[in-house]
Amino acid sequence: KRADVIVVRLDDTYAIPRFETTGQNIYSHLVYAAKACAVRDVFVNGRSVLRDGHLLTVDEAEVRSQAWAMARRINRFFIEREKSVLDKLVDIGGLEQQETFEVQAKGFLHDVQAFERGLTHPEIHITQHTSRDQYDTYFFFADPSQGRLRYREDHVIQAGGALQPLYTLTLLGPAAEAEYAHSVVLTRSRYTAPADRSLRFYREYFQPKAIREISKHRERYHIRYKGLDFAVNLDRITYPPREGYYVEIKSRTWSQQDALRKAGLIAELLAILGAQPEDLLPLDYVDLFEG
Repeated sequence: KRADVIVVRLDDTYAIPRFETTGQNIYSHLVYAAKACAVRDVFVNGRSVLRDGHLLTVDEAEVRSQAWAMARRINRFFIEREKSVLDKLVDIGGLEQQETFEVQAKGFLHDVQAFERGLTHPEIHITQHTSRDQYDTYFFFADPSQGRLRYREDHVIQAGGALQPLYTLTLLGPAAEAEYAHSVVLTRSRYTAPADRSLRFYREYFQPKAIREISKHRERYHIRYKGLDFAVNLDRITYPPREGYYVEIKSRTWSQQDALRKAGLIAELLAILGAQPEDLLPLDYVDLFEG
């Protein structure tokens, strides 16, 4: 007959002393005192697979060599991953949107009433309006080509004053892709993901070189103008504190021709909404206002 047999050494230091008050002590001793390294010999179906602590079915030296080779490949992967903000963003999962381009412009408003009158222009049709408080934290990295990462808490104000919080991470391009007349720029948003972890987690995970914060109250209008869709934002910067209001107009684009056309329409909208040419701003808020 063939059997499965295990021979266990119980004379090593960790296995003594052994008590023999009952005939059952050996079982508790094997469970609570013996270790894996105490197994000396193993027979499976009568076949010896372990003798004097050495495996007979595999080449242990070869297994160790392969394990070290795999460890080196994993080490290289993590070292390279640490260099890429995008790779680290992918690793924590949840990417929702791939690379997109936006044509946008912003400017300081001297007259909010002129902005409100502009929204009643016969060619402007408001399709949606929301109020929200936005709290943006930007991560900047030692390598500018990595872009910048924005963590946004977007508190949408519901009817009755209730807040609907939305949290997102957006990896932004390092700079404007193109510039047009009237301070209209083409920007690149590389990836967006839901932010389902704390800001502290992301700060420790991405290890940015610098952090800046921008907070604002935003009235957002989705409009159609001359058959095309635009987002129009009326912003009041609350941190760092700034007086007055700013208008921002943006629209996604998919081609150079489309971007050029929308850049011209954005210039028209800026004029309709009361932004003067000398008050147009070619930079993002985080670059204009440092806390």
